[in-house]
Amino acid sequence: MGGKVEAVTSIRECEAHLEGIEVSEVETCLRVEASATMKANTASAEYKHCQEKKDKSGRKITFSSFFTDRFTEVRGGQTTNPDLMFSANTEPSAYKEWLNSLPQNPDIISYSLDSLHELIPKSNPVRKNLRSAISHYILEKALLKSCTDPCKAGRTSNSREPCVCQCHNNPAVTSDCCPARRGNARVKIKTMRASNLWGDHNGATDAYVSVFFLNNLVDRTSVILNDDNPQWNMVLDLGNQVLSKGHKLKFEVWDQDNTWNDDLLGECERELTAGIKTGECFFDYGSFFFKWEVECAPHLSGRYCQDYQSSPMNENLKELYTSRHSRPVPKYILQQMGVFVNESTSRESQNLLKIFDVNNKHSNFTKEDFL
Repeated sequence: MGGKVEAVTSIRECEAHLEGIEVSEVETCLRVEASATMKANTASAEYKHCQEKKDKSGRKITFSSFFTDRFTEVRGGQTTNPDLMFSANTEPSAYKEWLNSLPQNPDIISYSLDSLHELIPKSNPVRKNLRSAISHYILEKALLKSCTDPCKAGRTSNSREPCVCQCHNNPAVTSDCCPARRGNARVKIKTMRASNLWGDHNGATDAYVSVFFLNNLVDRTSVILNDDNPQWNMVLDLGNQVLSKGHKLKFEVWDQDNTWNDDLLGECERELTAGIKTGECFFDYGSFFFKWEVECAPHLSGRYCQDYQSSPMNENLKELYTSRHSRPVPKYILQQMGVFVNESTSRESQNLLKIFDVNNKHSNFTKEDFL
């Protein structure tokens, strides 16, 4: 008997990384802030490290105020504070008041369980049947580890953790498939063509395009000979680039002569932004048309791929899954384990099947998985 406070905080790993904080540091700093609620200690090295991290990030709020997706359970005592473990700044006296209320309002905080069949003598045949029924009940309520989404980047590498994605050899993301920094995006030039160019006095244009980003040459097309209306049927993959306000992509259209004295026919600049964009530039002689496709790195969104974007579970799967990575054990697996599936369980399976019929395009599972 006594009292107990537990708090479980969900940390969005990629969001923390974009804030310049590792998950282990968040865990440490949450523990430091919880300790401050129970007993002030501002002299520890961990406390000073957390203060430095907070100041460096530019945030004036605590870690517990920033990472608020939390489940708190209070056993025993009396309190009205919903975040008792992290109440040092908001209500300094709350924890002490809860402690003082425990003698009058204790609760069970530790206990052990024994199966009901242990109450029946071993000589009684009912004991074996009851034990089997309890085992079947537990299995019916069990959850099967199952992923709602495939890896958006990278792949799974641990058979024991099929829902954990790992990324390698990609500078845009970390090993945990989080964006390495804000603004990371994959840039591809999908379409380029020009019309009514005039590069040579004695013939048609021998045209090519140079592409610059932040005034650095990042790629160049091949030369199309003797054509004033060239169309480059190729994709220029510029790889991973960092977007930000004012970062521009520049196209230069040239007429090739002897390489050292090529003629610049025209150029144009456009601010590089996420999504699919088309544009046209007009020169003294002729015009140039382009189309680009810019895809933000995983967990980034916005015009410049600067915003963190969570990836919630698909709405159509919420009735099928108990949590992000678990669902009820399918009927056919229970039957293989020798579990007697009663009529109630069958009805539940039929309901799951109906949901599956409507939403099967959102899942990688077959109907049989839900029978």
